[in-house]
Amino acid sequence: MPYRYFLLPLVVLVLVYLFYTYKIDDEPSVYIILPAIILIVLIWILKHLINEWWWQKYSLDLSVAEKHWLNENFVFLKYLNEEKKQQFFKELAVFSEMQEYIPMGEIKVVEELKWMSIAPAILLQLYKKPELRKHYIRTVFYKHPFITPDHDYIHVSETHHEDGTLIFSIEQLVNSYLKPNQFFNPAVYEWSIVANQFYKLNFSATSDSIMKLISEKLNSSFDNIFHWTGLKQINENALFYYCFVLYNLEMKKLCPEDFSLITSRMNARLIDLK
Repeated sequence: MPYRYFLLPLVVLVLVYLFYTYKIDDEPSVYIILPAIILIVLIWILKHLINEWWWQKYSLDLSVAEKHWLNENFVFLKYLNEEKKQQFFKELAVFSEMQEYIPMGEIKVVEELKWMSIAPAILLQLYKKPELRKHYIRTVFYKHPFITPDHDYIHVSETHHEDGTLIFSIEQLVNSYLKPNQFFNPAVYEWSIVANQFYKLNFSATSDSIMKLISEKLNSSFDNIFHWTGLKQINENALFYYCFVLYNLEMKKLCPEDFSLITSRMNARLIDLK
């Protein structure tokens, strides 16, 4: 993270100064230590602002090879025109740097996993909301379905809204992207829950119609899909956002009013229908 470019040198300088005063058997000067400590604390407090300033000044982007991989494996990119795709790639590059990734066990968190876990937040325009961008900053990865203190049963994904943490099983996350016609996408679902909590929309269509759409797309009953997630209950409202991301054209035909409601509430159309 860019704030570390300012924080780490300052910390090193303070440590070097303390070591120097120790070696010469002298007392550290309060006029040096106190301002340095204050500056360190300020950098830490303002780290999000520093990061945003840095990324605005030095814009990040993905390589051609990385963009090609995303185009091949992220099915929802087919709903974006070329201009919106380039916007998506840049925002993904920045947002992936803003996240803290926590592997549970001996797991290497490669770039592809980062993109899979956070891409839905960009499609749902959550990245553009400062309060969400600064709050949901941690992503935890398990190799397989897991149990947590809050949910003492095996499941594939989870969100802690209080501390802004999303948790995923890598096995199910990867399958949902590489085999989108077979597997429910836990990243899209969890970010859809965040979107539902933030946008607070009331939909006119029934959740049954949305569940039916998902079942048809995955060629499986919704009960089987739900069982695959390991979750005890489903957030039915979140499924509208889920379909907005993954089954954009179909949702527009199925429930045009709800489709327009989501689009207008986002205040910016990232998704442009072809």
